[in-house]
Amino acid sequence: MKIRSRFWRPRGDIPDVVMGKNGINDILIKGNLATPFNDYLSQDPEWAKEIGDEALAANTRDGKVWSISDQKQTVGYFYNKEMFDKAGIKPAQTWDEFMSNNEKLKAAGFVPLALMTGENAWTTNLILASIVGTSGDAGNKFMNTLHPSDFNTPEMIGALNQVKTMLEKYTTKDALGAGYANAANNFCQAKAAIIANGPWMIGDFSDTTKCAAGFDQKVGIAAFPGNGMISSYEVGYMNGGKTQETRDAAEKFIRFKTGLEGQRIALEFGNVVPVSDQVQPSEALKQKYPLLVESIEVGNQSQVHYGSLDSIVYPNVTDAWKLLYPELVFGKSTAEEIAKKLTDIAAKNK
Repeated sequence: MKIRSRFWRPRGDIPDVVMGKNGINDILIKGNLATPFNDYLSQDPEWAKEIGDEALAANTRDGKVWSISDQKQTVGYFYNKEMFDKAGIKPAQTWDEFMSNNEKLKAAGFVPLALMTGENAWTTNLILASIVGTSGDAGNKFMNTLHPSDFNTPEMIGALNQVKTMLEKYTTKDALGAGYANAANNFCQAKAAIIANGPWMIGDFSDTTKCAAGFDQKVGIAAFPGNGMISSYEVGYMNGGKTQETRDAAEKFIRFKTGLEGQRIALEFGNVVPVSDQVQPSEALKQKYPLLVESIEVGNQSQVHYGSLDSIVYPNVTDAWKLLYPELVFGKSTAEEIAKKLTDIAAKNK
C-alpha cells in the first residue's frame, strides 16, 4: 500500500514508537505498519492489569490491541469563582441554567466563555460534545461511537444551534478563527469566565508567565450540565518497529511509559489522569495542585460519560470545524446544513 502525503514518510523513516493521534493510528493499521500488543500483553499479564481492561478495549480493533494509553481524559470546565460570585451564580445543573448563567455573567460585565473555532475548535467542541452527550440515550450513544457516520440527528442539530448562540452572544470577539492559545489566554487573563478543558491546564493557573499571580486560587472546576464529563482514553503509543529487535525495544519503552511508574510520573509532572486507580496523587502534588485532586473527584462523581469529538470522529471531520463554524455563525449555513456537511465529510472515509 502506498501512502502519499506531506505528513508521511517512507516506511524506513517510521519511528519505532509512534503516537497514534490525529489519524496516525488509522494510517499505520491500514498500511500494516504497526505491530499489535496482544502477544506482549499475554506474556506480561501484570502490565495488562496496570493498564486495565477499559483502556485496552478503547484501543482494540477486531480483537487486536494496536496502541497503549498512559492517560485518561476526564474533562469538565474551569470557571472563575470571583466572576461567578459577582454574577450571583453557581455551576449549572442543566443546559438551560448554563445559558442563563451566561446571560447573568454578561449582565455583570463579564465575557462568559473562552471559545475558539480555529485549529480543531477544541474548547468549543468540548461544549458541543457535552450538549450531545448529556441529551439522552441517543445522544450519549452517538458520543460513544467511534467514527459516527450520520450527524443528521436532533441531538447534534440542537447542540449546534446552542453553540451558535454561544458564539454569537457569549464569547470573546476573537473566538471565530482563534486557536487554543487565544482561548487559554482569555481565561487565564480573566477576559472570560469559563473554559472547557482538561486537568493538564491546571499547572498554567499558577504559572505567572501565563496567568496573574494568585489566579489559581480563583479557579473552580465543574462537570457539565446533566452531571456529564468527557471520559475517554488517549490513543497512546503504537509499535512501529521494523525488526524483531526494534519491536521488542519499542515494547519495552512503551511498557515503562504506560505501566504504573510511567503513569505516576505523568501524573506528578504532567497533571494528567492515570488510567489505573492504583496511581494516586502524592501529598506534595495535592498541596501544590489541589485543583487537580478536585478534578479527579469531580470526574469520579460524574454519572454521564462520553468521548470528545476529537476522539471519535474521522480526522477530516476534525479539520472541517474551522470552516463550518463561521458558516454557522454568519448565517451561510443552518445547523441542519452543517450536520449534512459533516455527514458528507465523514462519508469520504468509506
